Amino acid sequence: MRTALFIAAALAVGCTDTSRDPIPLEPGDEAVYSAEVQDYVGLRCASLDCHGDQGRALRIYAKYGLRELATLREQDVAPTEVAANVRAFAAFADGPPENNLALLKGLATSAGGISHVGGDIWLTTTDPGYQCILAFLSGQSNATACADALAPVNVD
Repeated sequence: MRTALFIAAALAVGCTDTSRDPIPLEPGDEAVYSAEVQDYVGLRCASLDCHGDQGRALRIYAKYGLRELATLREQDVAPTEVAANVRAFAAFADGPPENNLALLKGLATSAGGISHVGGDIWLTTTDPGYQCILAFLSGQSNATACADALAPVNVD
């Protein structure tokens, strides 16, 4: 009986399509995300009418947006929420980091992006916000780009 169960389990695993499974992230990515990326996406993407909505494919927890528990509102994002945000970005991985749907949807179509209901987030791939998220998805740190992405825009 055990042998039959083992064979059935082995065959089931062999038939599973893992090509769309999230790509595992390297240790420390949650720390980089928390320190560099969270404030930017929390401010730019996580409003309750955008990616701070539980029904969104790319759902983002943020200090003033969606929370795991209502009692967390206006508190720093909890470690479990950071982990969920990291997993949300990882779920869109498909090959090289620049092919991540989370990047392509925010990038203007004129720069190689894909149409985004929320409009263009980045006009070019040199935008600090794009560079911030690209670095994170590449397993790197770009604290300068992430800080620049948070800087107020001067619209004289």
